[in-house]
Amino acid sequence: MQKGLFLFNGNIYTMSARQPKAQAVLIADDKILAVGNNSELENLLTNHNQRLVKWRKINLLGKTVLPGFIDCHTHLFNYGLSLCTVDLTGLTSISQISKRIKKFASKAIVSDEWFLGRGWDKNLLKEGEFLHKKSLDWILPHNPCALFSKDGHFVWVNSKALEKAGIKRETPNPKGGEIERDERGNLTGILKEKAAEDFKKVVEKPKGEKAKKIIHRAVRELQKLGATSIHNAEEIEIFSLLQDSQPLNIRIWAMLPLEKLDSAIALGLKTNFGNEFLRIGAIKIFLDGTLGSQTAWMLEPYEGERENFGINWLNEKELTEVVKKANKNGLSVAIHAIGDRANQVALNALSKGNSGLRNRIEHVQLLLPDDFKRFATLSVIASMQPIHCSSDIEIARKYWGKRASFAYAWKTLLKSGARICFGSDSPIESPNPLKGIYAAITRKRKEDKESFYHKECLNVLEAVHSYTLGAAYASGEERIKGSIEPSKLADLIILSQDIFKIPAEEILETKVETTIFNGEIKNT
Repeated sequence: MQKGLFLFNGNIYTMSARQPKAQAVLIADDKILAVGNNSELENLLTNHNQRLVKWRKINLLGKTVLPGFIDCHTHLFNYGLSLCTVDLTGLTSISQISKRIKKFASKAIVSDEWFLGRGWDKNLLKEGEFLHKKSLDWILPHNPCALFSKDGHFVWVNSKALEKAGIKRETPNPKGGEIERDERGNLTGILKEKAAEDFKKVVEKPKGEKAKKIIHRAVRELQKLGATSIHNAEEIEIFSLLQDSQPLNIRIWAMLPLEKLDSAIALGLKTNFGNEFLRIGAIKIFLDGTLGSQTAWMLEPYEGERENFGINWLNEKELTEVVKKANKNGLSVAIHAIGDRANQVALNALSKGNSGLRNRIEHVQLLLPDDFKRFATLSVIASMQPIHCSSDIEIARKYWGKRASFAYAWKTLLKSGARICFGSDSPIESPNPLKGIYAAITRKRKEDKESFYHKECLNVLEAVHSYTLGAAYASGEERIKGSIEPSKLADLIILSQDIFKIPAEEILETKVETTIFNGEIKNT
């Protein structure tokens, strides 16, 4: 016998242009059966063969219902890991950081075990303070220690970790990265960009049952926030751990790292191979660094840093060849590009690719005026994270100056005809989509009085669309999810308030009261 849900007396925003609002929705097993007003669906329910469906009726009492949120850029395992490692977010001095590490290490580590953490931000440190391996050597002399920056593009390590990685004074910088040294050529313990990425392969992360628990914890937390699908920017191998465990209760569009391109082609993998729970996504390509680390690839130097144009991982010729190779073999690409030069080069390379595939650029934080229209012309999707805007206001003004007027330009991109989708970049930022929606419509932090270039603010409908139907389009799944329509997957959320009608500040206080995933109520 089928299981069914009848939700009625609701304030349902379907995100469908054909029927934007509704009162009720019928769900049979994992699919939406019908959407309409109370009486229409009550009649349909009465006439339906009730011997075949066991219905559960839920009076919504006027509550607001939306399609389940889709986070278009997240790092599921690293988010789960962040929930059980030391968090250095918001700390403003070496002293504060040291105290936090000591307190965590005193109860959470054994001898020789890796000590991991994340969240430090060099832009918050007091003037004259610098991160150095000596500080970590003093606290953790017997444990390899790796502490990732807020943006994940730098890692601060101790001597034990450098030893594990085989990094010595004479080790050369990798292409697209830097092993930081002091004026005497000695290692400082800071690894940047490609050097940090290479180092990640050395870190002994949890495996087996412990890894499963970490992933399931991450999914539970995301589900509480209303996320029913994610576009995951990590290794797909981690999901092989879950083949014999309970269902993940989230849908995953899994990006593959560039180094797996040849093996993916050899296996005949193509974008969107898979099922409704796990699909092959795009090939993830790093082109530059980040604003927070001042390594985003720029056409002009950073304000106050006349020699710093950022760091590029690939040049335009190399990127173009990768794009053409992936697209030729049925694999779309997702290019990490933050600086204006990185975005320009990414668009140049994508102009040589296959426009029939849904290629995308991740982050799209700073553009040249002439490059806005190229997203629509080239059918390139702008995959953006609105919460980065509110977090980066001060450093964008400091390091980009007047150029910041072309940063995080969601409205201009939409007006130019581009398709955009939103995500969180969790654990770099909060995975809460409601915080992302608030950032998209206000372009400020709660305590700020003014918006950061108000002309780029979205309205609530545009922001929600970018987390639902626009996000589904980005993964080529708009026919099966992203809106509340008959025959689509039954992924819905019930909110505590109507975010379309309340003051913007109250969106931050709004809760996801219930998440319905695959036709089943998962949390309430």
